[in-house]
Amino acid sequence: MASPRPRPPRAVVAGADGVLREVPTRAALLAGADAARLLAPRGPGARAAMEASVAPFLHAKPPAAVAQPAAPRPAPKVTPRVGPSRGAAWKVTVAGHRVTLRTVETDGGLSEIALSLAKDGAAFRGVLDALCTAVNTGLAAGVSLDEYVSAFAYTRFGPAGAVEGDPAIARASSVLDWAFRRLALDHLGGPALPDPTEEECGPDAVGPAGQQLPLLPDLPATGAPSARRRALKLVG
Repeated sequence: MASPRPRPPRAVVAGADGVLREVPTRAALLAGADAARLLAPRGPGARAAMEASVAPFLHAKPPAAVAQPAAPRPAPKVTPRVGPSRGAAWKVTVAGHRVTLRTVETDGGLSEIALSLAKDGAAFRGVLDALCTAVNTGLAAGVSLDEYVSAFAYTRFGPAGAVEGDPAIARASSVLDWAFRRLALDHLGGPALPDPTEEECGPDAVGPAGQQLPLLPDLPATGAPSARRRALKLVG
């Protein structure tokens, strides 16, 4: 069976009655009977022949062919832990705020955590859920728990203070401080990390540099707007 004859390039336009119709393009009309042959797509062989034909007349090599997109890189595989799983839950209060920590162990290792407060706003709940999701993703990818303990233990923000319901931890400088020191006790072994002092759990406690807010300069005493304007001086 003979191969179908290529059609000249055509465009789709709307007629006066609004009906879409195919009409030859301007280039096809100018090419006439040879439109299908001249305007058909060219393959790599045709491009190589064209480059060889024009090369003697060029002072430099013709530009390389347009690069083709590379194959998408496969996403890193996260190998889920297999085997029987068991869960545990801690319910304590930190400075009077009820906190719940749930954990899941799979194949003898910690695989999932969930942390929630009984009374927390939607924004705080979303941030806490996102943090737990990030930790769970890291655990599944092989990040060790002690890395998270080093990052989040002794972080300072409210609520902070006395811990009730945990016999091994008496005070915490934040909810994350209690949660990750509890995880270290349950899953890393070793002695309990020391409690922060009462001063470190207070509202005026000064944390490490990364946890401090920038301090604003002292402002002059407030007064009437007109008085403040008179105190300004123009400097030439």
